[in-house]
Amino acid sequence: MRYVAGCCKKCGAKIKIVLGTLTPGEAKKKLEGIQMFECPGHHVELSGPLGYWNIDFGTVHEDDAGQPTEEEWLAGKREQYKHVVGTGQLDSVVDKVVGFSMGLCVVMRDGHKEYINFADSPSGKRYYFVGLKGAVRIPITEGA
Repeated sequence: MRYVAGCCKKCGAKIKIVLGTLTPGEAKKKLEGIQMFECPGHHVELSGPLGYWNIDFGTVHEDDAGQPTEEEWLAGKREQYKHVVGTGQLDSVVDKVVGFSMGLCVVMRDGHKEYINFADSPSGKRYYFVGLKGAVRIPITEGA
């Protein structure tokens, strides 16, 4: 797989743009046409990503050496969390999704408001992580 890489200047998130059959210049041109985006660091911007992302278009990477496979990534998350679910399964482990705040998903679970994390897997699929193993659950009270 061919890709260019960089990081977000705002949050430090790692960025990888898979090129497929595009040249780096063609990929940059496509990114210039984006009017708003969600960064892997969980912030949404109402402008294009190139103002936030520092991408080295001069260096094309040819492999994913050191990158986990989808299965390895999921296994690592499942070691950390009680529930690792895709977007379509989120309602099976929470009562309802309230919204998003501070880069996290806000849910109601067991009658209490809770912040849960999410990330995109190596293949780009969105997963949500509920119930950090070994953590003490402190419900968020009203007004918090």
